[in-house]
Amino acid sequence: MAAYIAERVFGSTHKIQSAGAEAGSGVPAAGNAIKALKEMGLDLSGHRSVDVRNLDVHSFDLIIIFRPSSAELLSIPHSAAVSYVDLEDPHGESLDTYRLAAKSIQRAVRQLHTEDALRRADDSNGPKGSHLEGIVIRATREFEAEIAEFTSNDLRISVRKKATLGELKEAIKEFGTNNKRPDLLHLVDTLSEVNEVWTKIKHVKQLRKDPKREDLIATLHAIQKTYTLLHQITVPVDGNA
Repeated sequence: MAAYIAERVFGSTHKIQSAGAEAGSGVPAAGNAIKALKEMGLDLSGHRSVDVRNLDVHSFDLIIIFRPSSAELLSIPHSAAVSYVDLEDPHGESLDTYRLAAKSIQRAVRQLHTEDALRRADDSNGPKGSHLEGIVIRATREFEAEIAEFTSNDLRISVRKKATLGELKEAIKEFGTNNKRPDLLHLVDTLSEVNEVWTKIKHVKQLRKDPKREDLIATLHAIQKTYTLLHQITVPVDGNA
């Protein structure tokens, strides 16, 4: 599931390849995995597993390990950036469990996309100018989608379909205040940081000018901070505070 979600989040600028440490090659995806991703608009029906031992990991510059114990089987090149995501394997579980896993994977992948953008932006030989701007815009759009889904699906707040980040922030603020949720109000503070610099960038673009590099990077840092907080927030299944 992770590779298909990553292909959509990262886009055509990255080559995505999945491999398993505990499954052989050529195994089709679980039926509930196919159903869960179909609901997200992704077709997993043609997927076949790849044994990580048959993959040249030295050909990749970013390696994402979804179960830390899997790292024991890898000879990771020193030149590659490595990120770890500790998620439970939903294998053999119900469709609802797969849905939750897909949702967790999507949030993790969106955060990893921002981390990758920051890593490349900090590289002296990394993207600059319009290239960096495009990367930041994509990361911000994915972030806006994540916040919209968190607001409507997790908190069950009714918001318009294409609510702006500012509108989502205000909706979460009202919910957090009414339900005495300091964790959500802390989230609102970081959302304000993102919204402030993102609004500034959009204003500059409307004037047909190039956003400042420091503003683009500041947006990524604020987004990354917010993702970290999102992972720490517990929302009851019934959506009540």
